[in-house]
Amino acid sequence: MVTDRRRLSSKVGSDDLSVLEDLVAEAVKAGVDLVQIRESGLPDRLLAEIVSRAVTATQGSGTKIVVNERVDIAVTAGAHGVHLKEASMPTERVMPIVSQACLIGRSVHSVVEAERVSGSGAVDYLMAGTVFSTRSKPGCKLIGLEGLRAIVSAVDIPVIAIGGMSVIRAREIAETGAVGVAAFGEFTYPSHNLSEVVDGFRQEFERAVVKLV
Repeated sequence: MVTDRRRLSSKVGSDDLSVLEDLVAEAVKAGVDLVQIRESGLPDRLLAEIVSRAVTATQGSGTKIVVNERVDIAVTAGAHGVHLKEASMPTERVMPIVSQACLIGRSVHSVVEAERVSGSGAVDYLMAGTVFSTRSKPGCKLIGLEGLRAIVSAVDIPVIAIGGMSVIRAREIAETGAVGVAAFGEFTYPSHNLSEVVDGFRQEFERAVVKLV
């Protein structure tokens, strides 16, 4: 799950992050594997607080918290990892800053980027997209299923698909060889039950694996 407080609350610019905290708690309860805190524009103090509280909420669960781009906040708040954008600092500069147990992920949008990241240092996963059209990034270049499949085939690093993800599309995503999906809208749509969505994704991925075997 990727967070976006601006789409959770009508209180634009508000420092009330209780809705975001509630979402993280619900994600942990539903068994979400990875929560990416992607909250640009927050003061450092508030961002560190929300990450720290999110980490506390995961205790005793299998959910991991990663922070988008802010390596310093990830380290300070004790996050489980950091997610780097294409233009973020090189992975080899991040590695000496974080602990060996810290997850490092990176966004990629092409085979060329994926291969460059793969050869540059220890990255635990790639997030590849944008696969399908999405409200959060209107008009952006799409890689589609074939682009996703090409990225998966080009590297040995686990690849997570992002962009227009839904349970309905989960099986075709899984059939590309991607290990999972990243999304905001599908997890938070008002009529959706988060636990049911997570279970739905898992079931579709499991069915795809059985089919491929």
